[in-house]
Amino acid sequence: MTLVTGSLLCLFTVVLCQSLVKDQYERLPYPPVDPSGQLDTSEHRLLMISHYLFNGILPSNFRVLVAGGGTGRQPLSLAAEMIKADLNGEVVSIDISEASTRLAEEWANNLGLTNIRFAIGSFINQTFIDSLGSFDYIECSGVLHHLQDPVQGLQALRGLLKPHGGMGIMVYGRYGRNGVYEIQDAFRRLLPPGDTDMETRLQQSRELFTLLPKSALVKKNVRFASGDRFDDEEFFDAFLHTQDRSYTVPECIDWLNRVGMKAVEFIPPAIYDPFYTIPGLKHAHSDVVQKINEMEKYQKYAFVESFTSDISKHYFFAVDSHRSESTIQLQLGSSGSQIPCLDQPIISEEDLQKSRSDRVALKFSFETIPVQIEISKSTFAIQSLIDCQRSLRSIYKELKKTTDISWRDFSTQFQELYDVASSLSVISLRPSP
Repeated sequence: MTLVTGSLLCLFTVVLCQSLVKDQYERLPYPPVDPSGQLDTSEHRLLMISHYLFNGILPSNFRVLVAGGGTGRQPLSLAAEMIKADLNGEVVSIDISEASTRLAEEWANNLGLTNIRFAIGSFINQTFIDSLGSFDYIECSGVLHHLQDPVQGLQALRGLLKPHGGMGIMVYGRYGRNGVYEIQDAFRRLLPPGDTDMETRLQQSRELFTLLPKSALVKKNVRFASGDRFDDEEFFDAFLHTQDRSYTVPECIDWLNRVGMKAVEFIPPAIYDPFYTIPGLKHAHSDVVQKINEMEKYQKYAFVESFTSDISKHYFFAVDSHRSESTIQLQLGSSGSQIPCLDQPIISEEDLQKSRSDRVALKFSFETIPVQIEISKSTFAIQSLIDCQRSLRSIYKELKKTTDISWRDFSTQFQELYDVASSLSVISLRPSP
């Protein structure tokens, strides 16, 4: 094969894949939504973005790009949160699918959102993205892993980011999708995309899925074992997608490095913590515990994803490699001026009542990932005073009315609460106004 012929073949493959992916989302807009329905929102997402990427203070005239906005859940949520937070700015949602974008626009109109606009196009099209301007924050969830060249896609998005901006990215995690790619391969061999129409592929593959033997890897994956119960959009996206890849933590880090970016944090950190996700590990041989404690952070994350094989998605914040610290750091000095905000309580009254010691055992689940954490009972009183308005010093003063707690003891207890809540990604900080 000559170089020219090979190049033309590669170009044809790229164009064909892009066409098939676009056709999928035109016929099966994803995720399915009801544009007449309500939107679940809270300000916590914005607070997390502020906390991790902007040192607790979002820029004025905040510009957000949602690359791959689909049927609108993500961009509309951000737009609604900005209105609720009285934050000036706009959300721009782009997608290759006209059908998905029409649904998103209808939903936005029904909700009366005026700070969002939509555009149809691909962010790897230079002419298209040049018309968008630059952004403080870019959200790209579940898109880059469907590109022919994800590095090119990430590089294109980086070019739209303001110097002090940041990104929120979600890509598939390799080990939590065990069995999915084997099924994709089987269906691709029997029902090749491009040779068989979508409706036939969907109907016949759904029938075949019910015939899977217990030995099939996907049957051992709790997320996908009941794939025959998925709706059509979800089934097609999981098992019949034309272009789909997944990543490990080290691959995510390397991928970012290749385009001049760095990870800020994987969310939530708890699912990557060996002592939270591997029951009994803290009681293992002391040499094992020591070796794990000595691991660099992302080495620990890589160990956990390999050992548990349970992480099917990696969500992480990222910034330019040359940018200085972007995450607000907890300051427990004498001023206590920072304001904490909890998205949800960590400890409940029921948890307290069940505990027969001075510590409370907590269990959480992220999708199907179990997380087990212990925390001191004394932190409950502090938790109950966090209202997103009081500063640390104000919380301490309020607590002081009913206890003889010292600032030193308060600081120790708040640090413990903060560490646990941070690992669960349910707490944020902002400076005092």
